[in-house]
Amino acid sequence: MYTNAQEECEIFPRNPVVPYGSDLTIFFKAPSSSVCRSKMQFNPSRIFWTLDKRKIDKRFCDFNSTFASVSIHNLSGSGSLECFLDTAPPVSLDGVFIQTYPPVSSPQNVSCTGNMTNNPVYTKVTCMWDHDQHSTDIKYTVYLKQKEETTCESSGRSCTFSKINFLLKKDLSARVIATNSFGYSANSSDVLYSKGWDIVQMDSPEDVTAEALPTGLRVTWNIKEKFSVRKEETECEMRWREKDSYTEPVVKSVGRGDINSVEVTEVKPCTNYSVSVRSRYHGSVWSTWSREVTEVTHLDVRRLQFHLWRSKSVLDDEGKRTVHIMWKGVPPSCKAVDGYYILSDSWRRLKCFGPYQNHTFITLDEHPHRITVAAFRNDTRLNDASIEVPAMAEEGNLPPVRNISVFVQHGCVNITWEKPRLPVSGYIIVWNSTAKNHMWQHTQNTSFSLKDKPFTLYTISLTPLYKDGPGNESTLHNCSPGSNLTAVSNVQVTGFSDKHAEIRWLPLSPSQCCAFVLNYTVFYKTYNESKFRNVTVGPSQHYVILEDLQARTTYSVYIMARTVAASSKSLPIIFSTKPSKYFLIVLVLCCVGLILLSMLAVMIQRKLLSKKIPDPRFSSLSVWPSDKCKNPWSLLPVPGVRDTEKILPCHVDSEIISVSPTSKLVMAAVKTLTDIQNIAARIEPMAETQNTSLAASLLNEGQRPHGDKELPLIPAPDFQTSGVSLQEYSLPPIQSPYRKQTPLSSPLESPNKPPWSDETETLLTPKLKNTTFFTSYVTLDMFEPVKHPAK
Repeated sequence: MYTNAQEECEIFPRNPVVPYGSDLTIFFKAPSSSVCRSKMQFNPSRIFWTLDKRKIDKRFCDFNSTFASVSIHNLSGSGSLECFLDTAPPVSLDGVFIQTYPPVSSPQNVSCTGNMTNNPVYTKVTCMWDHDQHSTDIKYTVYLKQKEETTCESSGRSCTFSKINFLLKKDLSARVIATNSFGYSANSSDVLYSKGWDIVQMDSPEDVTAEALPTGLRVTWNIKEKFSVRKEETECEMRWREKDSYTEPVVKSVGRGDINSVEVTEVKPCTNYSVSVRSRYHGSVWSTWSREVTEVTHLDVRRLQFHLWRSKSVLDDEGKRTVHIMWKGVPPSCKAVDGYYILSDSWRRLKCFGPYQNHTFITLDEHPHRITVAAFRNDTRLNDASIEVPAMAEEGNLPPVRNISVFVQHGCVNITWEKPRLPVSGYIIVWNSTAKNHMWQHTQNTSFSLKDKPFTLYTISLTPLYKDGPGNESTLHNCSPGSNLTAVSNVQVTGFSDKHAEIRWLPLSPSQCCAFVLNYTVFYKTYNESKFRNVTVGPSQHYVILEDLQARTTYSVYIMARTVAASSKSLPIIFSTKPSKYFLIVLVLCCVGLILLSMLAVMIQRKLLSKKIPDPRFSSLSVWPSDKCKNPWSLLPVPGVRDTEKILPCHVDSEIISVSPTSKLVMAAVKTLTDIQNIAARIEPMAETQNTSLAASLLNEGQRPHGDKELPLIPAPDFQTSGVSLQEYSLPPIQSPYRKQTPLSSPLESPNKPPWSDETETLLTPKLKNTTFFTSYVTLDMFEPVKHPAK
């Protein structure tokens, strides 16, 4: 807010507090000599307003040369109001905070009552009123003025003056003021009484009783006197109504004077009535109603019309027939009879029933009978009714009614049927909700409405009454409508596969749902589906097989039961289908194929690619040519095969192999090897490396066949260990003596062990601890058969 010493720019009124829902106009004052005009381009037309940061529409704004204003209608709460000058950016000129308070309305219907105490000088006066209050913090002040003014404060809608000097014949007035927490108040209108007697309230009558008479009810009461009042100046009223009914009660003025008993004849027979009484001094305030008393009106059983009905006979295998006897006697609530008895001309003894019994089953033979039902009290017969049961042979087979339909509408079960072609005198409708509660009605209409407790099962029988007797019975079942229906329970998935699932549930019995089920519907879907699929079955089927399901999928299932009146849903259950059987078959075939392929590979390796090479030391055949020895190849490693067995997968050459004695190079090599072995025995272990090099150099100096191509070197065989001397290699040129050898058994006879057994390993492993060896190498062509040209 811009200010100077003389004039200032400001909003007024400042921070107003107004009633809730009222209208308010706020002004912004900007004098011509104010600071806001001198320091900025001020113009009242450029002012806009905001309420709680929201701009107010220009329709509610106004201005002149000095002032700008805004009107706010129907204020519904508190808020902050600000005034801005429309510039870039807007400049805030001033602001205020608006508060509202709930309105205070005037109290209405003020009335006062006075109750006399034991002390006649003081009277307890209570004043009451009505008030539409918008908050709970309202306080009330009651002003009661007779000879002097007395006040009473309260936060409720009544206030009691406990002891005041009350004058019965002096006028008085009453007024109520309501005040809220903001200090705002509202007054009621003054209530004027011409004398104190006008507010005096008598106590409620006591000892109220009601007695049932043949003509109605007799009601008596007693008035308690606390002060000197003439009884002829009092009056009373009596109120009665049917118990548990929603009809308006009947109020009757009893009259003035010393009257404390009256007889009421405007009542129904055998009906439960509630009665109460109130009184007042003539012209004063009525007392409160007395405690209600209940009594059943009298019923003259002798004048009551007795009704009797029997169902059609049913003959059993022994020649006996069962007849259902029903009667309409005295309602049990009347307490007018002690019970009933039934007698027949074929019985020697009476059959007695209590006052609540209204039907029974009797057994008769095939002869005609007369059945009588009588009501009694104190061993006195009050009323009776009789019915004739014809002989079994005379029972007619008359047709039942046709085209019966049952529908529920407006809270009733409605039954309609078609009128038979034969003339009828009426129809008997029998319905019951339990086996002990049979009700029946005789009607001449072709429709009937039944209204009773919701979801109560009824068995309804309809019989036409022809001239020659009753027709055949038509029985149907239904229930009265209600809001709830028992849900299906024990829903189970008893079996499922990849494509199917069997759903079972317990059926609803009539005692559970109080109605016969029309059908069951099974709803199911996956989590990815938006809509349920469903299968509907009849009321006698309690299982469903769901088909075309997805393999390895989770489903949600619930069951809905439907009746004529309503439906119910069971709790949902979850189940998952099995994997596809085709997937399992392919998986098994793949596993079996891999196993067979592995076995086949092992067999191929052992039979074809991994032939073991015999140790030349134990052979009696011949040497192997180098061109037959190729690099080994094995698909899979074979356990137990030595490295030396993998080097030469060769077969024995069937040609005649000979070593020419004229081959001086070969003989020189052999002799050199012999000398080397002899020298090695005398040399120290430290000379092993030098001897090895010497042996290699000696071998390299020999002739290299096949174009001087050097062949792979192999370790020199241990001639001493194998039992073959070097002289054996000096053979005739025609045939190798190696081929002429007689096959010998291996020196290691162990049939249960492979050729490379532990013993063989021991014989072939050099004894490094006791013997010093040096490494020697020879080439395979040294043992090849060489054909020397004839000299």
